[in-house]
Amino acid sequence: MPQRAFLGPVKLVLDASALLSGVTIPCTDELLMPPLVEAELGHAWARRKLEYLKGVCLSVLEPSRASLEAVKAKSQESGDDVRLSGADMQALALALETGATLLTDDYSMQNVARQLSVPYRPVSQKGIRQVLKWDYKCRGCGRVFNEASKECPVCGSEVRSHRPKNKRGGSGPRATGSGDGRRP
Repeated sequence: MPQRAFLGPVKLVLDASALLSGVTIPCTDELLMPPLVEAELGHAWARRKLEYLKGVCLSVLEPSRASLEAVKAKSQESGDDVRLSGADMQALALALETGATLLTDDYSMQNVARQLSVPYRPVSQKGIRQVLKWDYKCRGCGRVFNEASKECPVCGSEVRSHRPKNKRGGSGPRATGSGDGRRP
């Protein structure tokens, strides 16, 4: 993590990737974590690191229902809802509610954070370059849908999230329409 001596302490919300990465987390910052992220940490060394941080500078806080609802709504809008766990949603909601910076390598969390204007910092990855809006594509017939579904209502095949492409090959806008499936 880069040094910020001239900026002073920062409020950070930790995702599990922050502890699992092995990167040193400075206790000069105020560290926050939601309960479900704490529950995700199964590795003994990560739990020891967590217990140390809790004794020095880490607080475990539950986000409000209003913040969780805002995160759920934005993640559904972007299509990231199928990629985010309950712990991810709680971390995003806690960062939104407290005005803290989210510390995560999870691209879907960064995508939603950017759309919510929540500051974030990657831990050991580069981080996202642009906001994505996902749609859903049938693996059988190729139809594209606006909403997540496990099974295609047309042919019954599996439906998976899909990154839409524009004519130049970049990320394009999310498909619109009735959501009843259309040919790509």
